[in-house]
Amino acid sequence: MLVITSHLYVAPASQSECLMAYRPTVVFDLDGTLADSVHDLLSALNRTLARHDLPQFAPQDFVELSPHGGVRGMLKHAFDTARVPLSEQKHDFLFAETVRDYDDNIAVHTKLYPGVLPCLNTFEREGWIMAVCTNKPYRQARKLLHELDVAAKFSAITGGDSFTVKKPDPQHLIQTVDQAGGRPERCVMVGDSKVDIQTAQRAKVPAIALDFGYSNVPVQQLFPDAVVSHFEDVFERAIDVLKTKER
Repeated sequence: MLVITSHLYVAPASQSECLMAYRPTVVFDLDGTLADSVHDLLSALNRTLARHDLPQFAPQDFVELSPHGGVRGMLKHAFDTARVPLSEQKHDFLFAETVRDYDDNIAVHTKLYPGVLPCLNTFEREGWIMAVCTNKPYRQARKLLHELDVAAKFSAITGGDSFTVKKPDPQHLIQTVDQAGGRPERCVMVGDSKVDIQTAQRAKVPAIALDFGYSNVPVQQLFPDAVVSHFEDVFERAIDVLKTKER
């Protein structure tokens, strides 16, 4: 059978264990998981709000803002908070304005979290397939990963507009794994939020939660398969949760 030891793979001994021959896949969320992107996103949002004489948001506000549905939702929340009317036409205009600004300044302050690159290198060296599954628009996700010089490491990068569904719909994750050439039965999801954990659970994929991302509740309360505080621990936890699933 295929055995995960420390980092050693053994060929399957029988047809009944054929599934174990598939390379394992690790799928990462992007914002709040691989990259700390809050400053560039909020800067673009705040520049739009400033042009319309609305109060600015501080980085510490982002955890509360993030569940409001991306840039479009955060804009509406800003107007609602200031008790300023926002028509649908104006909402569309401000959204497009903010997206253009963010596109032009997507990696000014955004950085990979400490330990991400060594972690990706370990998964790559040990033969895992890697992918990114984010609700960020595909074009922005790919651009950001290129700017951070890690896009080439991923066999698939999918965004919230890549399919007809997005997280927490499990098909977003399942189709990402398929696009990467992996199998959901041999997959682990790494994320920082309720959406990521719910997506993995609905897809019957083990979830590893990072406790330093953008979740507005402690990730332990969301019952992931493992919680980690440092990227240096992600690879070992991925082996552990995959072993547990395959028993």
